[in-house]
Amino acid sequence: MQGASAPIPTSEKTFLYLSAAKNHLGLVITFIVALLIPLGGIAIGIAGNEILLIPIIVGLLFFIIPYFMLSMLKSTIKHEYEVALVNQFGIKATGIVSHKYIEDTSHFFDRTKHYGEDGEEKLGETTYFIEYKYAYDKAYKSVFDISRKALYESIEVGSTVPIKLLASAPCKSAPRREDLAVVHGFNKGDCQ
Repeated sequence: MQGASAPIPTSEKTFLYLSAAKNHLGLVITFIVALLIPLGGIAIGIAGNEILLIPIIVGLLFFIIPYFMLSMLKSTIKHEYEVALVNQFGIKATGIVSHKYIEDTSHFFDRTKHYGEDGEEKLGETTYFIEYKYAYDKAYKSVFDISRKALYESIEVGSTVPIKLLASAPCKSAPRREDLAVVHGFNKGDCQ
């Protein structure tokens, strides 16, 4: 499985990075608008004959919002870029399922406050995680999530999971989702 891999062209990397950013265009636009608010406050404080401290201080405080948005944007775009890179240029390999867990963030919505009806409605938000190990020069592990409970339940700890990994950076891997669904008797689109 180990071997030399050809370098990935910079043009391909740029295209994949811009594609990942395009998927979050709404958040990028929101970031730009949120950045205009503190800049506007500072501009108001500096403009004119006198320096106004309150607009400058408020503008500086409002830099917190775009700062956190930028942190989230960088992280999300980087993750999507790496997954796209692995999917396009990765080599096929096999991992072993080492752990499964469920994250349930469901909550109850009290409808009496809004609709005048009795009772609560449960808003389900469950994510199913599969952790797997694989080897390429040394041991690695990674995790991915799936949305279908039936598929999650059909995957056993110790079973194999089809993956792709980057030969140049084997710590970056992703499941071959369509293959995983087919192996467990589901349609290709059931593991997105």
